[in-house]
Amino acid sequence: MAVRFGRSFALTVYFVSISGAAIIPVILYALTHDYPYSLCAVSILFFALPVIKTVFTKLDGPSLNDALGDTGKLLLTYSVLFSIGWLL
Repeated sequence: MAVRFGRSFALTVYFVSISGAAIIPVILYALTHDYPYSLCAVSILFFALPVIKTVFTKLDGPSLNDALGDTGKLLLTYSVLFSIGWLL
């Protein structure tokens, strides 16, 4: 995607994807006033800040590969937190 549309587009999409995922539980709770424990998934933003900083500041391959792995860990953590919050 970065090759096709450019670095700034890829950075924008990355940031919007991470922050958008964190905002979804807030919107769902505001609309339904149900599943309050799903708001625990918003805490993923605190863990995402170092990864976002890496993606926005580094240009070398090894750092971005590490950020890709960390993004996968964030996705897993978010999914588990949101799912458990939804089930409670």
